[in-house]
Amino acid sequence: MLEVKVHPRMKSAPRRRYRRRQRRESAGLITREPPYQTTVLHPVGTFIANNDLLIAVDPTMSGVSTYYTADSSVPSPTNGFTPPPYQDGWAFAQPLPVTTVPDLVIKAVNVGPGGSSSIVTAEFLFQVANPIIIGNNAAQFTVSDITSNVCLVYH
Repeated sequence: MLEVKVHPRMKSAPRRRYRRRQRRESAGLITREPPYQTTVLHPVGTFIANNDLLIAVDPTMSGVSTYYTADSSVPSPTNGFTPPPYQDGWAFAQPLPVTTVPDLVIKAVNVGPGGSSSIVTAEFLFQVANPIIIGNNAAQFTVSDITSNVCLVYH
């Protein structure tokens, strides 16, 4: 089964079944989970992020070839890339080599002897978070933002 995955706060994407009962691949966000700080891939449909993410595709089955695209085109053996290997529980996982753009759409498909799976899509929306202003004195307050490397402009 191919799935799109992301941060644990998000609901998982609906799972669809392949023809001939093949499992679907997964694509999503990689997090490191306690107690052993090993990788976990979380499925997503759409995820809003305020910072860069580690994104992976997990084919979840052997004996098939997995292809993905990051430009909204349809993945196939003639269009797309083979993702780096991924499995939950690894101490390190190589993320997909994608360029962060404001609206990143990852599409993935498994192709095997029994045919192709349906295409799974994950969308990552990268947005700057709202600034946080602490204090009610114009002469003494702080402004912060959870987005890394953000440039705040005061008017």
